[in-house]
Amino acid sequence: HLFSDGPVPPHGLSMGLGTIATAKALLLMATGSSKSDAVRAMVQPETPVEACPAALLRDHRNATVLLDREAAASLGEVT
Repeated sequence: HLFSDGPVPPHGLSMGLGTIATAKALLLMATGSSKSDAVRAMVQPETPVEACPAALLRDHRNATVLLDREAAASLGEVT
């Protein structure tokens, strides 16, 4: 269960890829080692958006991605 450590929020928000792609600005936050593979897929040029919706951030004109060390672990060392 997604909210096993606390109450389920009373409201949610969902958007389609078209809405996200045309946004003026995007912010993606990923935390934890369970997101590491998805983060790697997001930045690999050969990953299609159909397989990893976050991959559309690669071409967005104003996208910011915030990662903790665990989520970024599969990206390798940054120099």
